Formats: sequence, C-alpha cells, structure tokens
Amino acid sequence: MLIFSGIGLIGLTVTWVCAGCYETWMRRLHLGQYIRDYGPDIHQKKAGTPTMGGLIILMIFIPLVLLWSALTHSLDAKLLFLLGSTLGFGLIGLLDDLLKFRKKESLGLKARHKLLLQLVVALPLAWAATSLSGGNALVIPFTSLTLQLGTALKVIFVTFVLIAVVNALNLTDGLDGLATGTTLIMLLPYLVIFWLAQQQALSEYVVLFSLVLLGFLHFNLYPARLFLGDSGAFALGGFLVGLAVLSDTELLLPLIAFVPLAETLSVFAQVTSYHFWKRRIFKVAPLHHHFELARGIDYSFWLPNVEWPEPQITRRFWLVAVLAALLGLLAYLAR
Repeated sequence: MLIFSGIGLIGLTVTWVCAGCYETWMRRLHLGQYIRDYGPDIHQKKAGTPTMGGLIILMIFIPLVLLWSALTHSLDAKLLFLLGSTLGFGLIGLLDDLLKFRKKESLGLKARHKLLLQLVVALPLAWAATSLSGGNALVIPFTSLTLQLGTALKVIFVTFVLIAVVNALNLTDGLDGLATGTTLIMLLPYLVIFWLAQQQALSEYVVLFSLVLLGFLHFNLYPARLFLGDSGAFALGGFLVGLAVLSDTELLLPLIAFVPLAETLSVFAQVTSYHFWKRRIFKVAPLHHHFELARGIDYSFWLPNVEWPEPQITRRFWLVAVLAALLGLLAYLAR
C-alpha cells in the first residue's frame, strides 16, 4: 500500500508539473485551440488556449500503470484491453488535434475518417471482450438476470458502445473542467465495483488514472489554461468504456454516464428538430452550450433562454453527474 501511494503521488505531481511546462511550451510556440469563426459567438475569447492536453495524460498514465503492473505482476489481458481502449482512441484524438494545427482551423479529421479509425480500434477490442469477464452475456440493471448474446451480436454491441461513449465524452468537452471533472465522478462507481468484485488490480488502475486527471484538472478548471483536446476526450472515453466492458456494466452506462448521454441526445434532438421543423430546440447544442451567454443568435429556439456563468454550469452538471453515478452504483448493488 505504501509503494502504491508513492506511485500515485508521483503520478499526481508529475502530471501537475508536466502540464504546467507543457502549457508554457505551447504558448511559446503559439499553438492553441482554434475556434470556429461562424455561428454564435460563445468561446471566441478562448482562441489560442493551449490544447492537446490528452498527450500529457497518456504519456504519464501509460508508463505509470505499466510500472505498477510490473511491480505487482498484474499485467494480464484485462489491463491490455484497458490500455488498448485508452491509448487506441487517444491516438485517434491526437491525430485529430495535430491536423487542426496543420490546417489552422477547428476541424481536423473528417467525420467519416474519424469513424473509420474508431472502427479499426473498436472491432478488435470488441472481439477481445467476448473472451473477457462475462463473455457474451449482458447483465440486466437492477437484476441478477443476464441476456446471452451470440459472439457476433456481442461484437456488434460492444463496438457500438465503445464508439458511442468515446464520442459522447468528446461532446461533453465543451466547458472548462466539464469533461475532466465529470469523468472523475464517473470513475468513482467503478472504483467501488471493482473493489466489491475483488478485482484489486483494476481498482488500482482506476485510482492511478484518477490521480493523473486530478493533476491535469488544476490547469483545466475555469479559466482553463490547458484544454483536453480530442486526444484527451477520446482517451478519457476509452478508459471509461473499457472499465464498463471489463465489469459487464455496459447497460449501466446510461445511468453512470448520464451527462455524456444527455449531451449526445441533445445533439440528435437539435439536428432532428431543425431537419423537420426548421427550428432548433436549444440555443446551441450540445446541451451545456444552451445555458451559456451567446452573441449572434439570429434564430428562434424552443426552450427558454438561460444565461449562467460558465463555472456555474460546470458545477451543476457535476452535481447531476454525482447523482447519476450514485444511481448507477445502486443499480449495480441491487443485482
């Protein structure tokens, strides 16, 4: 326990130090976030903020967890699956971030190319999932019942879940500290789940990842000095959904990851409403943007206009995330 605490403290400290150095280096190179120059003016003031913070998270967490697994002889298929999900999706996000720098605009990979790369990462992981944990079974929330799927259906289902969660986390990353803080909250149920299941190694990986995120959060809180970027959002989503697959709690994700789910559904609702009725539901989607002060709104929308300070929006979304995480944990305990 003493050695683990020391490694965790090293991870927290090194992340904090490296994130500060990385921020300074990025500013000297004038490499920062590009903000779209069309549509409502919401975040133009954030243009130029250093981004691609996921690179720091990956470069510290991966060696850290490999070191701990070597010391405890816990390197196994489950850890490789978790690392594959985190690193695989994180590298796709990193490529997206680098293309934005190269093109000097807010759009990196085209949507179809991004989806193709996500499929390349997700399909092998989904296939591996059939031989891990519960195999082809899905556990029904609030019950001890399981739904048996064939191998093909399980691969299709897990592939969908992997890609959906990763993209949902990316949509959540729109306010300072929102995605990072929400992910930290969503990791808490999994810490308890793996502890109760006596899977000590996985619970330790959750702690190590959380400590790295805590070190990064210092620079990501409002006013953010460093953004996650797609590299960070994709890595966070990959880690979270990897935990869900390894714990057979994919069907609990709508509860535990309620905030990212709501963000995603708000985008679908916005697009559908405009397509059929030529009118938007929200001021701006994803959902968190609806609550912001936005200039340049020259169209009507269904919901009442709300204008909260950004830190207040983040705190309220965190509160919702806490309640959802508790409900998800209760659903697990009710099995």
